[in-house]
Amino acid sequence: MTSTDIPENLNSPDPTVSTAATAVAASDASGGAASPEALDGPPDPAAPEPAPDGAPVMLALHQTALGGPEVLRLTELPRPVPGPGEILVAVHAAGLNPTDFKHRALSIFLPPPPLTLGWDVSGTVVETGFGVTLFRPGDEVFGMLPYPYGAGSHAEYVTGPARAFVAKPAGIDHVQAAALPLAALTAWQALVDTADLRAGQRVLIHAAAGGVGHLAVQIAKERGAHVTGTASAPKHDFLRRLGADACIDHRTEDFTATEERYDVVPERRSLRSVM
Repeated sequence: MTSTDIPENLNSPDPTVSTAATAVAASDASGGAASPEALDGPPDPAAPEPAPDGAPVMLALHQTALGGPEVLRLTELPRPVPGPGEILVAVHAAGLNPTDFKHRALSIFLPPPPLTLGWDVSGTVVETGFGVTLFRPGDEVFGMLPYPYGAGSHAEYVTGPARAFVAKPAGIDHVQAAALPLAALTAWQALVDTADLRAGQRVLIHAAAGGVGHLAVQIAKERGAHVTGTASAPKHDFLRRLGADACIDHRTEDFTATEERYDVVPERRSLRSVM
């Protein structure tokens, strides 16, 4: 087992960013990662056991304690094996969300370390488990691992249920794909699964230029809704390019001081349907 400290500048996401838009590129899973000899560091008594001789290994951003970026160490771990219904993915990029650095520092939903974080991922299928018919080796896929207990995408390889992945569109690269799942699913679940947004309805999207918000604008327009978004004035052109029908500058305008009424208003922690 080999590990090394991670430079702090690789693990310092802006805590004000509420999006998956920061993507962590994994090292080349085909063999282009740094050699273990180049990563030697002081032994960690809490580190996982090394893989048996001859067993496949991988590098992962692993931690054995809670804390700041300094607890992350590039660590050699056994490569996971897909179980029934699972696929093994060679990670090309992994999303970094607020939930990642919160779980790095605090014991929230996951058991105490050791652990490897990361839920958003994009990569190539390497192996399929028993019963998998949706994908085969070589397929490019992206998705979100089951939250919270399926974490592990901040590594060269990860396993997850086949149902958690979809085919990566050819028009986006792996970094773009890895930035989508958590933020896009949040917007979809609010507007479609919960609000059942339909054509002709009027929706107000707060922080419409943010990580979840800018995706919500596009989903709402695709559903045929009339979309109003709140954002600072310099971001209004961006929102209009995404399809927003109207924009409100939250710094200078009070959206409640108008006669406008909305059918759906997604919020940070809930979703309110206003008739």
